[in-house]
Amino acid sequence: MAAPTFFGVSTNPADNGTLAEPQTAVAITPPASMQTGDLCIAIAYMMAGAAYPGLNATGGQTWNTDTTNFQFQGSTAYHKIWWARFNGTWSTNPSWSFASQAGTQAVGVQMLVFRPDSTSKLWYVANEPAWSAFTAPTTPFTITIPGTDLIKTDTVTLARWYSDDDNTYGSLSGANWSKTGLGAQYRNLAGSDNSVSFAYQLNGSPVSTGDVSQNQATLGGDAGAILSLTFYATAAAPQSVTQGAQLEDADTFYALEKTNFRLNQGNYFVDDDTFFTQIVALAIFNAVLEQGAQLQDPDTFFQTIKTNFTLRQAEQLLDDDTFYALLKTNFTARQIEQLIDTDEFYETVKTIFTLRQQGQLTDDDTFQDQVITLAKTTRRILIT
Repeated sequence: MAAPTFFGVSTNPADNGTLAEPQTAVAITPPASMQTGDLCIAIAYMMAGAAYPGLNATGGQTWNTDTTNFQFQGSTAYHKIWWARFNGTWSTNPSWSFASQAGTQAVGVQMLVFRPDSTSKLWYVANEPAWSAFTAPTTPFTITIPGTDLIKTDTVTLARWYSDDDNTYGSLSGANWSKTGLGAQYRNLAGSDNSVSFAYQLNGSPVSTGDVSQNQATLGGDAGAILSLTFYATAAAPQSVTQGAQLEDADTFYALEKTNFRLNQGNYFVDDDTFFTQIVALAIFNAVLEQGAQLQDPDTFFQTIKTNFTLRQAEQLLDDDTFYALLKTNFTARQIEQLIDTDEFYETVKTIFTLRQQGQLTDDDTFQDQVITLAKTTRRILIT
């Protein structure tokens, strides 16, 4: 584990510059000497109007964004985030577009770059963007961004302040937060003016970041919006696992189940439905392997599993080895977070397991068919 480092920042316009819509290609000149694996976080804004900024030129990178958590309309402005893992070559400077709006609206983009401890590392979102609008503060014009709990290692947590005037920012407060290498703020004098400021925290192990605050040092107080989000660096994604009836023993199953959980931790399965389908399918095809003496008391068995999954979902089990040891002791199909009626599902599965123990389900195919049918009818998984 090694905390990432801050590498550089680029902005358009420069602090105290002027840039207004419409714009088709607001370019960012990336910091010199970037290397493969660097994390690029670009955040663009339009002060007012009715449209989010758009990506015009990728620069040869694969940029990630979405239309839900990675964009926000708060105070008067429209904000949007893009991020990418640098592939080692810029084909051109990346650029962003801003549609024509009524009046004169300030627009701009800043790109911050962070470096992992190895060029082979991959980047993923650890904590989704947390946005909030704020009203004009009173003296001393302090705006606080709430801290966040981190469960990942090797993290970059970014804090951003935006205000509806060309405020300067100062008085950074919050343990382990830094502005080293950043400008105090990035003001835009177009239209009715605005200002953006950043801070970051870098961690090698899971911590609570604590709150971070800055003051609008001049021209305050003004309304605006705040943002925090966290990325983490991790080793290259593992190979996809093989699943299905060909698994021969419980140890193989648990090894694959453990791999699947770690793949999800690395966001290899970016879609939760895919992840849970993998786990539940593995469990169904291997359920017969854990019958007999290990399931003497179905009530205790299923209650223990439900408790342990609840703990895992609450992220109270931070030790993977402990979590997987509990799974191995208390074998189960993976509980899906979207289950509407968990009790009904588990009661029915308990009945199937009990029948199996009593010998009324005498062959493996019948047992598996029972569980698969239940999963299909309750829409827990999709098995073809």
